[in-house]
Amino acid sequence: MNSTCFFHSPIGWLKITGSDNGISEIIFVGKKPIRQNLFIKKNIQNARNQIEKYFQNDLKNFTIKLDQTGTNFQHLVWNELTKIRYGTTKSYQQLAIQIKDKKSTRAVASAISKNKLAIVIPCHRIIGSNNKLKGYAWNLKRKKWLLEFENNTRQFKLL
Repeated sequence: MNSTCFFHSPIGWLKITGSDNGISEIIFVGKKPIRQNLFIKKNIQNARNQIEKYFQNDLKNFTIKLDQTGTNFQHLVWNELTKIRYGTTKSYQQLAIQIKDKKSTRAVASAISKNKLAIVIPCHRIIGSNNKLKGYAWNLKRKKWLLEFENNTRQFKLL
């Protein structure tokens, strides 16, 4: 059975959903929830604690048990996203080359757009090959904030 908790981050409310199998969803939601679960599963509390440490700049690598559903290709792309180091970026094309299929740039972008584990599977670290911000399910202002939070030395242009 799934359980949910909400976390107020510096860039909006996050909804964290999971079960004993792992965390299935970490998404930004528009506003403060009306009610929250009184009982929060241990792995959801762990995910919340790690995300809180991330925003306190005390954690750079997550060790959360994940349970996101998707195709084999989506899981391949999401796994590669987790290998992008904190404070760095890659382009969609670089990620396609990394998975040994340089012609799959659009498929890679599509898989990234299906990611429901914001921050933990760091799709915000993917940028256009022209070093411009492109695509982020939870809006480009959040993506820009996350990138600047992780690495203040870069300037990104919003499209």
